[in-house]
Amino acid sequence: MTGSHPARPTPWLAAALDATAAEHRRILLIDPRHPQPMALRGLKGADITFATLAAVDAGLLDRTTPDVVLAPLMTPSFDVLDLARRLRALGYRGQLRAFTPNIPDPHLVRSEIASACPGLDFDLIVLATD
Repeated sequence: MTGSHPARPTPWLAAALDATAAEHRRILLIDPRHPQPMALRGLKGADITFATLAAVDAGLLDRTTPDVVLAPLMTPSFDVLDLARRLRALGYRGQLRAFTPNIPDPHLVRSEIASACPGLDFDLIVLATD
C-alpha cells in the first residue's frame, strides 16, 4: 500500500528525516503494525510504501527506490540488524532509520550496526515516552 498523508509531521519524525527535505521523499516502512509510524501521516507529499521484512528484495527496492527505510528496532519476528544485513546484501545505498522507545545505550546499537554493515547510513530515532 502506498500513499501520501496530509496531516502535520510529529517532531521526532521531522527531526529524524530532516523536515526541510521530507517533502517528496520515498519512504519504505517495514512492519507498519507498530503505532509510532503513524506520524508519517504528517509528511506532506511523501511517497510511503508499507512492507514486511519478508517482502524486502531487489524487486521491491527497484520499484520503490526509497530514500529512507524506517523500521522498529525490534519486533517479535526480527530486529533491525536482520533488515540492515538484508539491505546491505541487496546493495541499498539510502538511509536506514530504526525507531525505538528510550534504550540504555543507543551508541551500542549504532556501533553494532556499523560493525556488521559498514557503509550503511544507519541511525536510531529514540522516541520520547510521555
